[in-house]
Amino acid sequence: MSDIDDKPTPVESGEP
Repeated sequence: MSDIDDKPTPVESGEP
């Protein structure tokens, strides 16, 4: 889950 660590929004949720 280090890929989404840089993003404030969870990519798995469907957010870009």
